[in-house]
Amino acid sequence: MTVALERSVVAVEQGRPRWSVSSYRRHGDLELHEYTTHRLDSADGVREHYRLASERPWVSRIEITEVTTAVLRRPITEGQLPGPGRLTSVDDAPPQAAVARARRFFAVEPGPQELPTGDAVRAHLAWLSCPQSVRLWECTEVLSARPVGLDDLPNDT
Repeated sequence: MTVALERSVVAVEQGRPRWSVSSYRRHGDLELHEYTTHRLDSADGVREHYRLASERPWVSRIEITEVTTAVLRRPITEGQLPGPGRLTSVDDAPPQAAVARARRFFAVEPGPQELPTGDAVRAHLAWLSCPQSVRLWECTEVLSARPVGLDDLPNDT
């Protein structure tokens, strides 16, 4: 998967990483998924879940996944919005991510920070008394996930 983003990205807001811990067990020749935690904010919490899973004799494998979110913002004009009735498209996510999801939306400054379509932006601008005084942003939020090991976790949480 690749994201075809304009080179004029002005701001990247990188979210703090979060993690999930998954455990698997053997059943004959098969390896079955046992459970996956919700996303954890603390590396110490990840280590504790890993330790607890490793104490279970039936667990054959433990996997840690690091999830990060980045929002890329670039300024646009009203003329660069998707045409009337057109959905906002997303090309995809960065190739370095093992699993990724991306979504595109628009922000008006000052004003709403998540408008899903060009039509929603135009409706908001039509509502304003002075639409030329606002700044429009095209935003792409990219959720990336990659496998990591215990040694990859930060020491401070």
